[in-house]
Amino acid sequence: MTTAPPKKPRAPRKPAPFRLTPPEPLEDQNQRDIKKFLDQSPDVAKWWRANSGAGRLLRPDGSHTQFMRFNFPGCPDILGWLIDGTMLLVETKKWSVKHGSEEQEDIIALAKTCGCVALFARRYEDVKHAIDVHFGRVQP
Repeated sequence: MTTAPPKKPRAPRKPAPFRLTPPEPLEDQNQRDIKKFLDQSPDVAKWWRANSGAGRLLRPDGSHTQFMRFNFPGCPDILGWLIDGTMLLVETKKWSVKHGSEEQEDIIALAKTCGCVALFARRYEDVKHAIDVHFGRVQP
């Protein structure tokens, strides 16, 4: 009969580092706050979530068909209209993210040159400020 070798004692775990600041909210939490604001804003006529992605459709027999893209590369997360007919484009980001992808940057820049209200938003206050600037209630 063989005996197992004695187990070595485990080293104690290091405690987690102390954080002075709370962790930042995730992008989807920021997006929920922005959606709630858009629902309640009298300046917004209509808005919707613009889902993006790609995939393959299935035939009834289970085989794959062609590749299909849903929305265009760089499409903002939220699209809509303001009450004066101006298009609204909002790309939501986490607080720590400074820039979007190259396609997102190009779409937001193009929309701004066309007179749309287009922005990268890290919180609902960013959207509120952009709409207020559009309607002339505050200075840019």
